[in-house]
Amino acid sequence: MQRERIRCLMLLSALLFAGCRAPQPAVPGRCEPAPVPAPGTALIKADLSVNPEEVRTRLTNGLAKLHADGKLVPASEIAKQLSRRSCALALPPAGGSGALELPALYRQSRKSVMIVGGIFKCGRCSNMHCSTASGYMITADGVMVTNYHVVAPMKEPAGKPGEPTGAKPAVKSAAPKPEQLGFGVMDMEGRLYGVKEVLAADKATDIAIVRLDGSGFSPLALQAQPADIGSAVSIVSHPQDNFFVLSTGIVTEYVVRREMGGASSWMCVSAEYGVGSSGAPVTNLRGDVVGMVSATRTIMAGADSQHAGSSSQMVLRYCVPASLILKLITPPAKP
Repeated sequence: MQRERIRCLMLLSALLFAGCRAPQPAVPGRCEPAPVPAPGTALIKADLSVNPEEVRTRLTNGLAKLHADGKLVPASEIAKQLSRRSCALALPPAGGSGALELPALYRQSRKSVMIVGGIFKCGRCSNMHCSTASGYMITADGVMVTNYHVVAPMKEPAGKPGEPTGAKPAVKSAAPKPEQLGFGVMDMEGRLYGVKEVLAADKATDIAIVRLDGSGFSPLALQAQPADIGSAVSIVSHPQDNFFVLSTGIVTEYVVRREMGGASSWMCVSAEYGVGSSGAPVTNLRGDVVGMVSATRTIMAGADSQHAGSSSQMVLRYCVPASLILKLITPPAKP
């Protein structure tokens, strides 16, 4: 039994992407059934606390039930739709309000930020597992943006566009292959919605625009103009099963990197994020989206900059500029 648990841990670990790419396993290293969560509806309690174990369990059990009831679009169908390159949407306008204080900005952003879950079976037990990432709403009628790698097939480890940071060649093994079943999201009130379809996606820029099976959402506006270097930004995301975490910083640079597609300029920020933050919005002080979390790269120093004896000097945090997201969206046809 202990050996099987170790093998399951290794399998789940193998599903994690490098940098911030990885949707996190809901119950890391365990194949035992998740505990029953405490009663309640809203994920953020009156005292502003969040119970990560409860969130993981509610997400896993909720998506498992949607799958069992036939209400979750199969992951195989979602994968086929990733070839769609554009969609027509009516978006809310950007720049409509003044700068907000951070508490107000956080309260506004968290209503739009979703916990994105991917339900799967590890192949070594009968229980359901769930990966977690981030996403955010851009229309009230259910359109959400996240990273391409969040909804890409597990056999396609694409986190950093083109060539993921820190990615290693897959090791051939006789271990059971995980079975990816479908995707859904949970909002801050604990409500669940299935991912209905992919509207547009682009692997090179790590973007996926999807439609949820629901409506009545609080959308964020996309700012077409690049945010100035030095301008303040904030991120609400779910790093490593810590949910609705606020981080702040500034835009530090725009950079073109060959291993990230080589054709587009990526925005770097000093605001912190981690595994599970993939797909989170980077907003300015008005609450408009200026970018989206995508990947990280750690600058190492020492005798061997990649292995033993090296030390971390700096983490570069690559984000997708909102202008690249808008390239996949066209205005709706006039009646």
